Amino acid sequence: MKKSTIFLIVIALLVAVQLWAWSSKHLRSTAFTTAAGFKDYHLGTYAVTVKLPQTTRVVAETPGSNEMIFSAFLRDETLDFQGYLQLWNITDLEKFLASSREHSRFDFKEFKQRKIKLKTCQGFQIDWRAVMQDKKPATGREYFLKKNDSYEVLRISIFTGTAGFPKELAEVADIIISSIEWK
Repeated sequence: MKKSTIFLIVIALLVAVQLWAWSSKHLRSTAFTTAAGFKDYHLGTYAVTVKLPQTTRVVAETPGSNEMIFSAFLRDETLDFQGYLQLWNITDLEKFLASSREHSRFDFKEFKQRKIKLKTCQGFQIDWRAVMQDKKPATGREYFLKKNDSYEVLRISIFTGTAGFPKELAEVADIIISSIEWK
């Protein structure tokens, strides 16, 4: 066989492998987010329910104290993320977020905070990219939603050990946030 023919076969195989990898990831993401792949999760005895992916495990639930009322640590090995569902008692959310960022051990490379409104809540969506203490990358999307006429704040966070926040996790976050029922 000629070198040019072998070269073209190798290029064709590389392109085929790339297309297969892209399509399988895309199809898995689309199938996951459009299928009935979510379950209801209730925050302890509190009147908050969200939908979580079927593959997400609640690793630990912790009753809180003064500021943090409740905390649940999430882990999803299939979608490769960790996170928190927490209920806080916060009087000044903006001041709390500024203080949290200032005292964080993360080396933030990017930090975007924007106001959002959802049903009977308003608060912030925070997208960040950081380098951890062990020099590994991490990205996250967090929501801090304050219930109207209350000091209660719901924190939903999703973070992963990648340099960029994956599109499929953004889709998952959108589903979780849109599913919030808080009475």
